[in-house]
Formats: sequence, C-alpha cells, structure tokens
Amino acid sequence: MSKYRPLLMLALLSGALVYYLISLKDIITYQTHSNKPTILGSAEYLKVDALAHNQFVTIRLITDDRAAQAAWMRDLSFRQNYIYFHVQGAPLLVEISDAINTHIKLQPYQQITLSGRLVKTHHSSQYQKLAQFFKNQFHIHQDQELAILQVDVKPQEQIKYSVFVLLCICFIGFNIYYVLHKRNLTR
Repeated sequence: MSKYRPLLMLALLSGALVYYLISLKDIITYQTHSNKPTILGSAEYLKVDALAHNQFVTIRLITDDRAAQAAWMRDLSFRQNYIYFHVQGAPLLVEISDAINTHIKLQPYQQITLSGRLVKTHHSSQYQKLAQFFKNQFHIHQDQELAILQVDVKPQEQIKYSVFVLLCICFIGFNIYYVLHKRNLTR
C-alpha cells in the first residue's frame, strides 16, 4: 500500500486541480476574447435571451434605487465588497466593486454608460443565489432570466489566470514525472 501512496496522492490532487480549473472555465475563456466591447445600446431594450453569455459589452443604462451589497470572492480574487444595482426597465444587475465605485460614484437613478463582462445567471452557479435573492426581494418574475454586468472586467487584462493554469499544468507534470521516476528507481 505504501508504494502506491504517491500515486494516490497525485491522482487526488490532480483531480482537485482539474475540478477547480473546470469551475474557472468561463473566466479563462473570457480572457481570450477581443478587448473591443460589443455595443448593446440602451438597457431598456435588452432581452437577456438574445444576449451571449460571457462577452465584453458596453451598455447605456439607468440605475434603479434597488440595490444590495455583498462581500465575497469572485474567481481568483480576494474577498471584496460588491454593490449590485438593479437596472431600470431591464432584467440586468450591475456589479461594481467598492474600489471601482470610488472613481465612478454610481448612484440610484443615474444614467451612465458602462463596460464590462456580461454574465447570464443561469450559466454561472455563483450568481444563481444572488439572482434568486433579487427576484424574491424586488418582485422580479421568477421565470425571468437575469444578467449581471461586471463593471470594468476587461478581457486580456488579467494575466493571473494564464499564470495559474500554467502553474497547475507544471505542478501536475512535475508530479507525474516524479512518481514515474521514483517507480523506475525502486524496480
């Protein structure tokens, strides 16, 4: 049993890393998109069903007075405070971090044009509970799909995802080499 322990540990650790990488699939693929946003126009004419998930967009909108605040980790970032504004006339939430909001100073009933990553909530498990909260608290129809605009999340700006994937691959490769090399030495 002890001679298979390194192989078992490698399999468990590799499985955990692969599972984590799969959970980051959307944000990693988003980093490969063009950094030129798709201009969607006014938010009041948007239909979430017609929008593509995980794209870089620019939208003109008016924020509603309905908002919520949450502190959590998004993707590979540290825990941050995010403010979520509902958009008037659209099934859209605007997610803005406190750090970015100090520069933009987003207020209720403010007309503004914002750019960022558009995420459909039914494609992202981390946003499904937030969408359900908004639907319950703000009387949004339960069958209506919501989208979230992550303000100032631009593709090709965050190299940390590429570095993380590369380090994971190197780590798994090194461990496979080590286990195979050690097995050859013990024969």
